[in-house]
Amino acid sequence: MKNAIREYLDMADSEKKGLLNTATLVFDTNVLLNIYRCSKSTRDVLLEIMNSFKDRLWIPYQVAKEFMSNRPEVIIETKNIYEKMIADGEKLGMILQYY
Repeated sequence: MKNAIREYLDMADSEKKGLLNTATLVFDTNVLLNIYRCSKSTRDVLLEIMNSFKDRLWIPYQVAKEFMSNRPEVIIETKNIYEKMIADGEKLGMILQYY
């Protein structure tokens, strides 16, 4: 029974360590696109981690296709969010000057 539902059971530390050292890592499209949605410091850490696993990373064709298709929209969306945050911060600063 344990083998049939293995993914629901907690692994031993040795099993986790073995997987961490040998598993092939596959990221979905959103993980890759989220690199554009986070701060520079977070992005740098994520890219450093991905680089440390570069020999064991696999990006399926469909993920690469979706990433390239959605990348421009995510970049513009993120840029707009940051610009709105800056504008809102400036408005708040102007409001606070009156108090």
